[in-house]
Amino acid sequence: MTAKQKALTLFIILVVFCTLFIFNQIGEVNANPTHLEPYRAYPAPNTSTPAQTSTITRTPIIASTVVPTIRIGRNNQIFLPDILSDASFHPIIPPVTRSYYVRYLYFLDQPYFMNSLYWMGYQQGQEDYQRGGSNDSIVFLHFYQPDFVFNTNLPGAYLGDSTEIPLHDSNSVIDIERLAISFAKGYYLGTWSNNQSRVKIVLSINNNNSISFSQAHGAAWGAEVLKLKNLFQDQNLCNNNGYNYYFCEMGNFVDFAGGGDFEVEASSYSKTKLWLDGYNSSAGGTLFYNFGDASGCPPVPGGTCNPINTDWSQQNIVNISSCLNCAVMPEIYVAGMENQWHELSVLNYNNTGNGLTIVGVFSDHYADNSHYPANDAFSNLYNVFAQDNRLAQKTFLSLKRLTDICWMGGTWWAEQKKTDFCK
Repeated sequence: MTAKQKALTLFIILVVFCTLFIFNQIGEVNANPTHLEPYRAYPAPNTSTPAQTSTITRTPIIASTVVPTIRIGRNNQIFLPDILSDASFHPIIPPVTRSYYVRYLYFLDQPYFMNSLYWMGYQQGQEDYQRGGSNDSIVFLHFYQPDFVFNTNLPGAYLGDSTEIPLHDSNSVIDIERLAISFAKGYYLGTWSNNQSRVKIVLSINNNNSISFSQAHGAAWGAEVLKLKNLFQDQNLCNNNGYNYYFCEMGNFVDFAGGGDFEVEASSYSKTKLWLDGYNSSAGGTLFYNFGDASGCPPVPGGTCNPINTDWSQQNIVNISSCLNCAVMPEIYVAGMENQWHELSVLNYNNTGNGLTIVGVFSDHYADNSHYPANDAFSNLYNVFAQDNRLAQKTFLSLKRLTDICWMGGTWWAEQKKTDFCK
């Protein structure tokens, strides 16, 4: 064999060896998904958050050890694998934020640094800071019942403890606008050096069947939410409203939206739709979250969506959940509620080709510990949707938030501790 032939033979052997090595590495990556970048990652839960103990027996919800491959098709369409319909696949559950039924007004008329809402915002900011990285939190400040305040007739809320509060009153030391800004300031300062975290503050109300629950009240609510949203997005507007440059930078950290605890047993669909129409007429496209229920709706046997208010139907719930600039974070408190929302999403899929835009889950374990813990609420809804190939892909991409609401305690002791404002 000549020297040339020997060199050629060695070259061929080297090419074959390199080829085998490359294919071996590809096979190892496919067999070991830990080599892949996670397709969806949430920061680790804050260990300082009070643990929630499930009152029911179920499979522990853990991150799946199987990471599915996402395939990108034409026009950037995303194709997700069939593994999403596998009951053994579980999502990584997002961090639980704390939302509040705003009640007692002790200390709420104090300067922002002594204000209960300020310290609630600061607490959420601290949790996001401790998690590190990018956080996209959501907090509902729920003001209970629509109201026009006695004597002034200003639109606002009745807090359920013989207290009325206006949306805005320049002659009052306390209103919803000031409380929302206090929460925003607290969050902004609580994040410290974390410049990647944001919170969406949702000012919410229920659909209690009262005279005040009207289209005019909805329009006033939408206008206030838009005002707050614009306040810290527009530097000049912020400065002109008397806020210094320090707090005018909060637009990079806080955002505002509207919300409704729309329950079919509380009021009629027609009144609820009028209020929402009023909100949308003045909110300038600001997002609205429906976090209501579907009481009595199928698959409850013989369900007719609560016979007390007979104009409710599955389609009507879909209507208030799928309007322009609307999203859903349904109440998932007890077994069966996740199935009701699945049925509603299927209805919307059959009519439009798309399921409902469900962006998160709303739980109330802090308020009522006989209900699902937040993690169970999230996983139960996710697993029902993930097993339906019509809805799995959209759910996989949109379901990113989880909050648990509590009754705001407002006691002097909680105020001094500045750590836990729930009863």
